[in-house]
Amino acid sequence: MLADAPWMARLTTLALSSNAVHPAGVRAIAGRPGRLKVLVLNSASVRVLGAKALAGSAHLGLLVELRLAHDEIGDEGARAIAESGAFPGLRGLDLSGNEIGPAGVRALAGSGHLAGLESLDLHGNPIGDAGAAALAGSGGLPRLRSLNLEGTEIGVEGVRAMVASGLLARLDGYNLEGNDLRAPTLDWLRRQLGDRVEF
Repeated sequence: MLADAPWMARLTTLALSSNAVHPAGVRAIAGRPGRLKVLVLNSASVRVLGAKALAGSAHLGLLVELRLAHDEIGDEGARAIAESGAFPGLRGLDLSGNEIGPAGVRALAGSGHLAGLESLDLHGNPIGDAGAAALAGSGGLPRLRSLNLEGTEIGVEGVRAMVASGLLARLDGYNLEGNDLRAPTLDWLRRQLGDRVEF
């Protein structure tokens, strides 16, 4: 098995996207002592049990980037990651396309364990205005600088909440493409924030 290979302990980057890793494979990776700083498991069938295995690992303390796009982890998996202290140095987190809703976003936004996060990708998750409001009211992501909210079902109320909170103003860049934002709202956003937004 890959996780048992002796050279695995020396790896700093492991990318297994589009491979059928499944929760069992994730458990094997998470249970192996090593030096991983970047772990990419996009479309690898991680699922909730795999997310929980990562969250419960005692060997991923050096991780700075975790990508779990399109892995079916849902709110439960997002909550497991948010509540875990397994990744104290995490700077980038990609959870796009995982059917994460407002509950999962509330867990991420309020996490006391993701304070160092600089980049968060939630592209394609149905977080809606409630999820946007959770991000807006969050004190748990103070270092966030990049936020991808493309295609997340956010409307005018969600955008206004994020602007009013100062969240969008402190970011270096963010993406709101693919949301139901009409011309008046987009014009208002441009006046408020300039050209740092993609839509």
